[in-house]
Amino acid sequence: MFACIALLLDDEAHNSIRKMLYKVLSEGNYGIESALLPQHISLKQSFNTLDIYEIEDYFDRFVKELYSFELTFNKVDLINMGSKGKESQVLWVDIEENMHLRNIHNKLNSELMSQYSVPMSGFDGHEFHFHSTLTYGYNQYQELEKVKNEVNLSFSKIKFNVKKAVLLYSLEDRVRAGSFITYKILPIQGGRSTYI
Repeated sequence: MFACIALLLDDEAHNSIRKMLYKVLSEGNYGIESALLPQHISLKQSFNTLDIYEIEDYFDRFVKELYSFELTFNKVDLINMGSKGKESQVLWVDIEENMHLRNIHNKLNSELMSQYSVPMSGFDGHEFHFHSTLTYGYNQYQELEKVKNEVNLSFSKIKFNVKKAVLLYSLEDRVRAGSFITYKILPIQGGRSTYI
C-alpha cells in the first residue's frame, strides 16, 4: 500500500484550475487519472506503508502543527519522463517556490524517516518541485507542449490560502496514477505556522 500527504486548494483556486483542465481534456485525448482526486499539491513522493492507521495518527499530529499560508500558481509547465516509445508526460500548474512549503517538505521527509523508516524517494529533497497536476500524456509530448503554450498565453497568476490537508492511499503494490483514494481531509488552522 502507498500513502501520500498533500495540501488541497481552496474552492476558488480549485475551480479555476478545473475550468482550465476541462478545456485541455475536451480538446485532446489525455489521461483523466489526476482529475479523479481533488486538485492537490503533494508534499513529498508517495511512500510505501503497511499500516494506514499509523500514518493516519502521524497525519493528525502533522496537520495540527500547520497554519494557513499563501501559495501562488505562476504558469503551466510540462515534463517528459521515460525513453523513446515509452514516454509519459505530466502537464501541471507550477507553484512559485516558497520557503514555507520547502520547510514542510523537509520536515515530512525527516519525521517519516525517523519515526517510520520511510526513506526519501524519487525527487524528494532539494529537487522536489511543487505543483498541481492537470493531466498525464503518453507519448504525446508535442501535443501537450502546444497545449502548455496556448494555456500560458492567457494564464494569470492564481493566489490562494491553504486551508486543508489530505491523506491519500493506494492499495496497489506500486505507484500508479488513478489508483489513489482520498482517505481523510483535515482543516488547517489560521495564524502563523511553526514551519517558517
